[in-house]
Amino acid sequence: MIKNLTFQFGPSGKATKLAIEPGHVTIFVGPNNSGKSLILREIEHYCQNGMLGLVKILDSLGFDLPTDEQIISQLESMKVPMGPNEIVPQGHIRFGRFHSTQGFMQSTAVPRNLIDWKRNPGSFQQFAQHYLRMFASRFGGKERFQLTMNKPASDLKSLPTSCLSRLFQDDSKRAEVRTLIHEAFGRYFVIDPTSIGTLEVRLSDTPPPSSSVERGWTDESTRFHKAAKPISDFSDGVQAFTGLAMTVIAGEEKIMLIDEPEAFLHPSLAFLLGKKLSELMSSRDGNLIVATHSAHFVMGCLQSGKKLNIIRLTNEEGVGPTARHLSSDKVAELFKNPLLRSTGVMQGLFYSNVVVGEGDADRAFYNEINERMLSNNPSEGIPSPLFLNAQNKQTVWDILSPLRGMGIPAVGIVDIDFVKDGGATFTKALSAAGVPTTLHESLQNMRTKVKLAFDATRRDMKRDGGINLLTGENKELALKFLNDLAEYGLFVVPGGEVESWLKQLECTGHGPEWLIQLFGKLGSDPGQTSYVKPAAGDVWDFIRSIQKWVANPKKKGLG
Repeated sequence: MIKNLTFQFGPSGKATKLAIEPGHVTIFVGPNNSGKSLILREIEHYCQNGMLGLVKILDSLGFDLPTDEQIISQLESMKVPMGPNEIVPQGHIRFGRFHSTQGFMQSTAVPRNLIDWKRNPGSFQQFAQHYLRMFASRFGGKERFQLTMNKPASDLKSLPTSCLSRLFQDDSKRAEVRTLIHEAFGRYFVIDPTSIGTLEVRLSDTPPPSSSVERGWTDESTRFHKAAKPISDFSDGVQAFTGLAMTVIAGEEKIMLIDEPEAFLHPSLAFLLGKKLSELMSSRDGNLIVATHSAHFVMGCLQSGKKLNIIRLTNEEGVGPTARHLSSDKVAELFKNPLLRSTGVMQGLFYSNVVVGEGDADRAFYNEINERMLSNNPSEGIPSPLFLNAQNKQTVWDILSPLRGMGIPAVGIVDIDFVKDGGATFTKALSAAGVPTTLHESLQNMRTKVKLAFDATRRDMKRDGGINLLTGENKELALKFLNDLAEYGLFVVPGGEVESWLKQLECTGHGPEWLIQLFGKLGSDPGQTSYVKPAAGDVWDFIRSIQKWVANPKKKGLG
């Protein structure tokens, strides 16, 4: 139903505007406080009122509305019977439809020429308020646990007042929910009416023998529902999944706006929910618009095979808001790559910055150092980072490249023996970091000279002191080489390797053995004098240099 959506800003901020065709599935990703929840509320407000209001993200919204003939036919099918003393003025109509969050929604008596409001831009507000609002709903976190709560049974001869009463009256929709819940949990969704006047959600080990048994008050019905467990006996995840599934299926909205549908869900359930919601809204020819922090939910949507838009929103201090349209094909490739999947690279979609190191000891160490810096002075540490580890320095670039391509500020940290790798390997690193090709040759030449200088020392550049092995012009050249690379977010450990930091703690060994010793000597209680706090120099300045790069509004090499 939504034909086009335009943001007030684009990849370059307010200098451009991003416009998309939402299709059946649109997913908003990005770090916290980037505007993902806000854009859902702004879309909902426009669908309800036809007015933009005080929007911060949404610029315009266009709809692919039914034809005049289709609307006339639809209104006739939605006509609400009048009460005995109710009068509708001549030329007017009163209509309604079930809404998943509002129950049965009814219009006031409106002119039958509602289609004139659709045609006339000046009357679009009335059209939205009387018609469009019935086709859009938004689910936020606050409503999550109210969805499965007991509801009044209501009169089965009257219009449904809740999702439970709607499902209770509709065998086919109830069966659709039951199929999905059984696929997720191996139990059967049933609605228990035997507490007279109340409808209650239960999960049964066996399916109901018949619709009449599930909906009845007979002895057989009572025994069946007594053997099933109330939904409240199950985990938050089961309740959240069940509530969202039954509510979306019970409703018939064309526009579903859902904020963090993965909340409380195990990754496998988030995947299943993403897949099923995408399939459902596609079969309904509607729009599923979601704000999520779950790579598993995104993967489920991708696996549905439906047309998908992924929009990454950011709102960095000093940069302002940005909106970037990510290629769903490229995102799907990330999920298919075993290396990227195993390192959790897709989580980078939901963080402000990503730091990629060579191994797990590197990841854990730099993460701990950054945490201490943020605790000591939030302006010095890297804000909202995700630390990842590759398998080696060569695969750092396999991770860095796609992250940069999605507009995510990502840096790579490698040991100093990185300078040994010339030719295509070095070019791959430069390309991943976004270094202009015009600079490749000069950097290749510089790398060769630095390597020859290290070779002349006849020492191990990685284990025996790194850049401090060099003197005079050779050392100056090496420092310039490292600084030039750092301008593009490619950081080389000057002391050689991660174990070269904090030498005063006198830790020995390599990798996990060194890391365990180091963490023990760093201390865990900030109140103790032995607790190691940020200082000048050493690894603290190294992290400060990374923080300055990610804070730079004009990050070099960021695609």
